Amino acid sequence: IARDPSVKLQRSVKDIQRSSHLQRELLLAAIDMVDAHSKTGGYVVYSTCSVTVFENEAVVDYVLSKRYVKLVPTTLSFGVDGFTRFGAKRFHPSLKLTKRYYPHVHNMDGFYVARLKKFANGVRKSDDDDNDDDDDDD
Repeated sequence: IARDPSVKLQRSVKDIQRSSHLQRELLLAAIDMVDAHSKTGGYVVYSTCSVTVFENEAVVDYVLSKRYVKLVPTTLSFGVDGFTRFGAKRFHPSLKLTKRYYPHVHNMDGFYVARLKKFANGVRKSDDDDNDDDDDDD
């Protein structure tokens, strides 16, 4: 966007929906590649150069329900907390641990950062409690 500001004006709703779907798939693949029991802790950082809720909080909220991951603090010292609600949409309360960066506030391109910790390997079953730390379903 810094090199070509017209990018932000040329994106359609369909472009954002396509990006959101692709980002969900990429983030799930990244999480699947990480071992929850690795020596480095099983962390995945999700970051976009977008401020749209559909490419940020909605993507992270989706993967929280699909994999055994939880959000942890980003350890970044500035930024605005992520949204836990947007319009009629409600997100997992832990999304407040994510960070948003706005061009008009932080004097940089818009960004979003989420830090996820994988606490168990495998695909979350739909009847599991959200972000439950039990890993007896491995």
